[in-house]
Amino acid sequence: MVSPRIFAKLEEEGAFPIIDAYVRLAARGETILGFRADGAYWRDLGRPDDLIAAERDIESGEYPTA
Repeated sequence: MVSPRIFAKLEEEGAFPIIDAYVRLAARGETILGFRADGAYWRDLGRPDDLIAAERDIESGEYPTA
């Protein structure tokens, strides 16, 4: 989850590692917080293979949709 307030503070363009932006913003005094979601299903969906793996998780029941 990301607060929409961050978008006005980003200087980066195109694809970039978000961690670099977080570090830069933290150095300027911005508060960067984490969010615990223990027991939640999390998967990177940044590549086509990741989407295929997520689809398999849904089909196998590892990630229940209902």
